[in-house]
Amino acid sequence: MYYIIKICYSLCLLKAYVWPKDIMPTFLQPIQHLVRFTNFEIIVNQSNGEVKEGAFKQYYDTQILDLDYVIYKKVVAHRMHFELIKCKEHYIDCVNVRTFDVLNLCGNENAIKIFFKADYISQEITCELQGEYLARNLTYNMEYVHQLFFTLSDKWWELTFKWRISFYNKENEFIIKFIGDYKYITYRKRNRNPIST
Repeated sequence: MYYIIKICYSLCLLKAYVWPKDIMPTFLQPIQHLVRFTNFEIIVNQSNGEVKEGAFKQYYDTQILDLDYVIYKKVVAHRMHFELIKCKEHYIDCVNVRTFDVLNLCGNENAIKIFFKADYISQEITCELQGEYLARNLTYNMEYVHQLFFTLSDKWWELTFKWRISFYNKENEFIIKFIGDYKYITYRKRNRNPIST
């Protein structure tokens, strides 16, 4: 144990005094995880509305979701059903991690917002759905959601995941469903600048 502490101390001193402040060698960079969607779709009950767009897009190293759907007649979402499934690599050997329902959505709409962050949403999300819903630059809230479902000892970054979020009215009739499959890429940022001597 003494030698491990001594090595860590030496590395910290080396970083602080030898290398310039704006350059950190690659082996000292923290490991980062990014979500990579492999599938995303929206399904709307055709008697209530239609989907104009539901896709993930890649901009450089960032993936975002863009949504555009229309609900023609007013419906009230009473229940949200959430399901998270974890699988081994390439979505094989899957098991259910969590399944839960949020009842009485009216007044509890913030339960939906914990899963995603968005730059732009055309109208406020409420339990009463009607009109066109447009969301741009939607990202998965990995920091919050994974704290709910996994412990620090789980190696969630080695797995692939499927999630389903469905909304139903008071008569238990299907309104809309969001389906997604994703995996993680793990990396360290590369040091592009040479170390000056």
